[in-house]
Amino acid sequence: MRLTRTSEIQLSARKNASLYHMSSPIEQAKLAVLSGLSSLGFSNKLVSSKLDTIYAYNIVEQMHR
Repeated sequence: MRLTRTSEIQLSARKNASLYHMSSPIEQAKLAVLSGLSSLGFSNKLVSSKLDTIYAYNIVEQMHR
């Protein structure tokens, strides 16, 4: 269980890293769209929900399944 969960967290971290280091014009356009969504509050909700998988994880509940 732990290996699967930590692998998913690492993959997400690598994807996030690529977001913050965009250099091509297409990648920069994607970043501009995400920044625009952030000003509307959309990306904040998305980020928050993604972080829930890390910080709201209940190991005790998972062990009793």
